[in-house]
Amino acid sequence: MGFSVTASGIIVMAVLIISVLSMVSVIMKGYGMITSSIERKALSSVRSSLSITYITNVTVNQNNLTMTFIFSNNGSWSFWDFDHFDFILIYTSNKTNSESSKVLVYGRDWNITAILINGGLVERFNGVVDPSESGIVYASLPPDISFSQPITIVFVNQYGFKASYTFYSGV
Repeated sequence: MGFSVTASGIIVMAVLIISVLSMVSVIMKGYGMITSSIERKALSSVRSSLSITYITNVTVNQNNLTMTFIFSNNGSWSFWDFDHFDFILIYTSNKTNSESSKVLVYGRDWNITAILINGGLVERFNGVVDPSESGIVYASLPPDISFSQPITIVFVNQYGFKASYTFYSGV
């Protein structure tokens, strides 16, 4: 009788130890997932604050279907990889009278023509828009664009953060 009671006690203790270890493992896995999620959110927030972009001073030349605007680099990272910028134009088409969009390609449909430094000094574009500088963008517009409807510029920088600007050029 003494052996069976001892064996039963050992089995109960083993099951209890396994249960406690399983619970600790589940808790540690949950803690790891939570800390990983917090780290991802913090990194996203830091990246966002380091690559802030604003669009201002949009000017449209309706006769030759071009536009210029200024995008400001108000973050802490330089912009240099313009082939990896996304420039999306959302507009109403004169042909279909419905909303259309066009992705403009750097070097073909849009370029940076100059740099504004500290809000006033204009310099030649050297391939980089550093923090506190602004790029003057020159872009071609689609021939079917309606100037009597709103036009939206969506400008996504090389780090994946976007600036958008909606305006009416009016006719």
